[in-house]
Amino acid sequence: MTPEELKNAWLNEESIAQIRGWDFSHIRGRYEEEDTLPWDYKAVIRQYLTGDMKLLDYDTGGGEFLLSLGHPYENTSATEGYPPNVRLCEEKLLPLGVNLRACDNASRIPFADASFDIVINRHGDFDPAEIRRLLKPGGYFITQQVGGENDRELVEAVLPGTPPPFPHLNLKEQKKAFEDAGFEILQAEEAFRPIVFYDVGAFVWFARIIEWEFPGFSVERCFPRLLELQETVERDGRFAGTVHRYLIAARKPKKTDEMKKLNVPIDISQLSSRFAVRRLSESDAGMILQICLENPQYYLYRKEGPSMEQALEDLTVTPPGTGPEDKYYVGFFENGTPVAVMDLISGYPSPDVAFIGFFMMTKVYQGRRIGSAIIRDTALYLKSAGKTAIRLAIDKGNPQSAHFWQKNGFTVIKEVDQNSHTLLVAERRL
Repeated sequence: MTPEELKNAWLNEESIAQIRGWDFSHIRGRYEEEDTLPWDYKAVIRQYLTGDMKLLDYDTGGGEFLLSLGHPYENTSATEGYPPNVRLCEEKLLPLGVNLRACDNASRIPFADASFDIVINRHGDFDPAEIRRLLKPGGYFITQQVGGENDRELVEAVLPGTPPPFPHLNLKEQKKAFEDAGFEILQAEEAFRPIVFYDVGAFVWFARIIEWEFPGFSVERCFPRLLELQETVERDGRFAGTVHRYLIAARKPKKTDEMKKLNVPIDISQLSSRFAVRRLSESDAGMILQICLENPQYYLYRKEGPSMEQALEDLTVTPPGTGPEDKYYVGFFENGTPVAVMDLISGYPSPDVAFIGFFMMTKVYQGRRIGSAIIRDTALYLKSAGKTAIRLAIDKGNPQSAHFWQKNGFTVIKEVDQNSHTLLVAERRL
């Protein structure tokens, strides 16, 4: 064929480059890819999938792979964001009873919390935090993805210097993202395998379909380089590139797993980078009372003033659902001199939250930003220990207390009435 005849043939391929679902049958036999991956994605899914599980296929394409699983339709849900594929899925999946919803935002999937036992995703977008929200405790996420180095030699052959569109898509970074989101990694593999084209026309159709990898590609723009590929085909019978794939199978911890992980003893020595910290006992009640007496402003907004009886009770009282093992009533000291006291409850009101029931400074240490430094150090340690938030209660109407906690990153989330006394529950996310 002459160059002009080749160009016309390639322009024809360019003009008909459309796709329904994820169907590459137009170039079947004219190219090969993904035939030698070291894992079988469908087999990996079947290791975990049983008929009674609620299944979601996010970014299902045309639903072809989803239907190949043969999962009961009443337990099957799917999303798709590309409008032509949405229409195709409406024709194909809805009559079967599959729960289909249009969605093009992987961080806002329109299903309720803990809706699914297993979520799968093949070559689509994903957000580990959103996947975690959707899964039931103990649920699975299984994905096979196109990596950031996919088809790079082919892109360079026709569009030299084009940067990779998704350089972060690799096993190392994405595995860490799931670990950071609290997932247990069950399987993680990565592979680089050949993709082979036996004619340039098939490549033209392919490059137009995968437009995010080949931005600005056209026969007119790339014609001289396409002719070079044609010479390679005539000489070698083919030209090749490399596909990049990775697989992650992950599990959301069961609630018992999360509680075990979070219900670890607090290392009180880590609550301050400056002061010595120790647990307080009945023998310290007099010291606690003295600190309370130095802060009369605090008690203007409470029904009762400080007393030895109250100091002793505070040393042992715990919120509902917690016990002595969760309570850390501690003192902060500088060369033996008391600086502050704190009543810290681990795992209240949920395993990932710590609750400050009481915090008060010795008068001589006030006004020097020392209290804020203690709260900062405490927050840093609790975050490293797996906590996601700190909560506390502020007496409504106490402007000094409200100001202190607000400047230290706490936001009021609700009001509660306690024995005809109104408290503002505040939270700092870690």
